[in-house]
Amino acid sequence: MSTSHIELLTNASNFSVNHLTVNTICSDIDVQGILEAHAARGAMYDSNERYPAPLCHPGTRQVILGRITIWYHGRQRPGMKKSIMWVHAPAGYGKSATAQTVAEDLEKRFQELGFNPLGATFFFWRNSPERSNPTRFVITLAYQLGMSIPELSPHIEDAVKRHRTVFSKTMEVQLEKLIVEPFRSLDNLEEMPNRLVIIDGLDECINSDGERRGERQYAEGQERVQVRVLDLIHRLQSHNFPLSFLILSRPEPWIKQHVETKPWKDITETEDLYLLEDHVKDVETFVRAELERIASTMNGDLGEGEEQWPGESRVRRLLRQSDGHMLYASVVIKHIEDPFGNPKRLLEDILDRDYSSLAPNVVNPQSFSTLHKLYMQILRACPERVRPGMVEVLQEMLNVESRGLLFRMTPAKALESLDRLSHRESGAAMRTLRRLHALLHVNDTPSDSFFVHRSIVEFLTTPELALEFTLKQESSRKKMIFNGLDYISSVTPGVPVDQDLLAMGLEFGLGSWTKSDESMTEIENQTRLEKLLSIDLAFCIVGTLSSSGSPVSAGEIRHQKPTMIQSILRTYKEFKRPGDWHGLTELAVQGRRHIESSISESCVQLLSQGATTSGLGWFVGSYMDIVDWKDSRIVDALATMRSKHRASFDAIKRSLTTWADLSEDSWKVYNLLED
Repeated sequence: MSTSHIELLTNASNFSVNHLTVNTICSDIDVQGILEAHAARGAMYDSNERYPAPLCHPGTRQVILGRITIWYHGRQRPGMKKSIMWVHAPAGYGKSATAQTVAEDLEKRFQELGFNPLGATFFFWRNSPERSNPTRFVITLAYQLGMSIPELSPHIEDAVKRHRTVFSKTMEVQLEKLIVEPFRSLDNLEEMPNRLVIIDGLDECINSDGERRGERQYAEGQERVQVRVLDLIHRLQSHNFPLSFLILSRPEPWIKQHVETKPWKDITETEDLYLLEDHVKDVETFVRAELERIASTMNGDLGEGEEQWPGESRVRRLLRQSDGHMLYASVVIKHIEDPFGNPKRLLEDILDRDYSSLAPNVVNPQSFSTLHKLYMQILRACPERVRPGMVEVLQEMLNVESRGLLFRMTPAKALESLDRLSHRESGAAMRTLRRLHALLHVNDTPSDSFFVHRSIVEFLTTPELALEFTLKQESSRKKMIFNGLDYISSVTPGVPVDQDLLAMGLEFGLGSWTKSDESMTEIENQTRLEKLLSIDLAFCIVGTLSSSGSPVSAGEIRHQKPTMIQSILRTYKEFKRPGDWHGLTELAVQGRRHIESSISESCVQLLSQGATTSGLGWFVGSYMDIVDWKDSRIVDALATMRSKHRASFDAIKRSLTTWADLSEDSWKVYNLLED
């Protein structure tokens, strides 16, 4: 503390201070940047990660949209007790489209109302490292509430400055410090307009043992973690802040049971979207509009006496097959719009298909049999000669998606990298999937999944449904592990590097290490360890964290975390007890030392490059327990940066408070920077 800040003690003597509490508040940190870094930005309704987000087709789902509107605006009036609405329906009935439509409609009313009625959104998604678990849930809500409620923002910023380790605390503590206490600091809360918080896909919050990609700080099963999120929402609404909560999910038994308990029933409006809407009418509105649009793009080559395509009879037949299922109708429309096919013939194939060859009595509780039949028809439309290759590529795509690689690269880029990693000719994967564009996202537009709907993955991984097209993800995993190791062991300085391919190679080559992997023989484990020792890991790390030789940004590194940093950290942890590798103990020890020396070398190179950057601070924070901080090269590099690139040096210090949460281990790095 400088003397300018202790003027109250000037000339004081013979006094004592009892129970002194000192709160250190740093005024020069970028609080918004810290919040943004810890938030799940892809979970927000307008994120690029979700583009293009599903929307209700004009004229559809009018009942539920109307009820949500009446309920929300009714909350603006005193005495309206039900601050929560739960909308539930089976998969494929438009819950996310409803949530997105509500969010966009509210955002458009900003100017009209004079305030932003949309407080915050969180769209859970099981295939996302950040959106499939609740770790960032509270922080993401706080970040958005600070933007949508300007008077709340300074109090949230003050909370972050006061509680620097809040990002490593439990969600309950985060809720209290980042949202509840800032709201309590406001005056005239009763005069503040009500804001809507939208939580979609609660059933997609899984955080299970199988979820390896995210930052798993909790070990609960999906039932417990979903109920925990519900309890957080209930706790927040109990303070009677001017907030309403719209929750959308499947009617999972544990969610339904919890919402029907006494504490919830009095404050919750429940809507069954499946029963509420006239799905047959909505599908008809959609189908007629879309077929008319497609017809308008076709050449008018009508034969004599032929009616205008598609004709009423075909429309009626398609509506009967759709049976009120919007997802079925949307997949059909996408299928017949195949740029390589004839819409007339493709629609006729759909309408005339005989489904008698499909496995009988395979119907799930939501009666998806019609949709499954459509998936099978699209798959069987592919030539038999390409089917084995198609299944192989689809299995690789499941592995890519499960490891979060689509958050670094587009689907098209991922397929290009898969071709190279699997030693196929360029474009082979894309050609193999040509007939499946109705089921897949394979273009160069960012997407969090290859598959247009989760039901497609469920179908393809269920042998009783997919039959000869059943995907066995495990069968391709071992091959991709060794392909990844082969590629990264070939990467050397002076050779041009494709960063996306390098990231994919690192994730598969290093992200699958486990001594208990029963699919690996001892010879295969020995081969893996020997290949690891031949890899120039330092070059791979620096190459992955650089963009064409340019310094790396915090945002770039953050999105590469699941594919590179975490891969190496997971591998390193597997070597911390080399005795567990039985007959391969010495190789495991060498592997651990190789990773330690490679990370220290990477740190030296990044510091020497002058990589600016919160990004470098994040790298240091992630690897601080592995880096040899007594290495004279690191000390010299820090000293050089402090003298020649003071701004970059200070940026590293600031970023450590963002990425490292200033744990005890973090302080040793921070103090080193201060020396």
